[in-house]
Amino acid sequence: MTTRKARPWQRAHDAIQRRTAHLPPTTRGLMWSALAGLIFSVLNALMRALALHMDPFQAQFLRYLFGLLVLLPLVARSGSLRAWWPTS
Repeated sequence: MTTRKARPWQRAHDAIQRRTAHLPPTTRGLMWSALAGLIFSVLNALMRALALHMDPFQAQFLRYLFGLLVLLPLVARSGSLRAWWPTS
């Protein structure tokens, strides 16, 4: 019998789950919101610094490219682009 080693992100997820399981869902949601705000602030600061050293069009291209790379797994998991198509 072989045991699989847990991936680092899985270990981190499990540790966070253990530490926050006792908190009410509202508190956990507020913590996620605060973390998202912090990440967006860091992203904006990095993009500002990048824009000072690059052509603005290049900086925006890189910003949208990396945003697309983040969203591609979500789109791929949904099965098709039809799920993301707007309906009127």
